Amino acid sequence: MRGIYCARYRSPSAKLIRVGSSERKETGVSLKRILAMRSHIFRLFMLGFLFAAVPQHVRAEKTGPVDDIRSTISMQLEAFQRDDWAGAFAYASPVLQRIFGSPERFRDMVLGGYRAVYRPQQVVFRDFDSSGPRPVQIVFFIGPDGLAYLAAYEMEQQPDGSWRIAGVQMISAEAKSA
Repeated sequence: MRGIYCARYRSPSAKLIRVGSSERKETGVSLKRILAMRSHIFRLFMLGFLFAAVPQHVRAEKTGPVDDIRSTISMQLEAFQRDDWAGAFAYASPVLQRIFGSPERFRDMVLGGYRAVYRPQQVVFRDFDSSGPRPVQIVFFIGPDGLAYLAAYEMEQQPDGSWRIAGVQMISAEAKSA
């Protein structure tokens, strides 16, 4: 007959017993325990199913804006690498875009005072602070001059949910990096 069978390892003395309409080997594991384990496995399966059914954008909200903000900064840095000044200018907040007026004036500002972000040797995302009115992402750079820099990117969320860079403050280290 088909049924639930449990066998103790190396137990030649296990005997078959009839449980309801099925039979199983008597091993000291009760039917109640087996059913409880099945119930637990079923609950885990259902939790996994429910988690998979939650839309990705809902799950992303729980982790906060960190990934989106870092992505915005990374995309601007990539635009700098390609000398795509219009693309890099698009990641600036509307206020900064009004202040600079054109990608060319934005380029002049970056090349004049923010050379480390234009052609960095190394980029590492550090602390993220969302305690103020605007989130701030700290980014560590090794500039083309070999000096270490910390940049504080102040971010601004747009009405469509995207993030733009509202300002950057650079702090230069005194000594050359190793």
